[in-house]
Amino acid sequence: MFDRLFATALLKFHRLYGCFGIRLRACLAALTATAFVGATGAGKTTIINLVCRFYDVQRGRILIDDIDIRKIDQAVLRQNIGLVLQDVFLFSGSISENIRLWNENISPAQIQASA
Repeated sequence: MFDRLFATALLKFHRLYGCFGIRLRACLAALTATAFVGATGAGKTTIINLVCRFYDVQRGRILIDDIDIRKIDQAVLRQNIGLVLQDVFLFSGSISENIRLWNENISPAQIQASA
């Protein structure tokens, strides 16, 4: 099990078949922003769910630096993915608590810098 990722990671979709029959073959360069756009039902959310390992692919693989993401610790994987959803959701509590999301390692200075 891999417990860390690197900033130079290259994300590859290899003959990917998701839970809903999504077929995708692509490479996404490291340190770039990528948007998944398409019509309702095209599979955008499914792809994000697969990349974040909310569920695993049925056939095919998602690779980071040629390592199958199923071999990467889920917490580490998710800590290294920046995800911006279309719908905004705030938890009850302060803005500071929403930014921190129960991670006590985030300092007040880091919270202020991100706000």
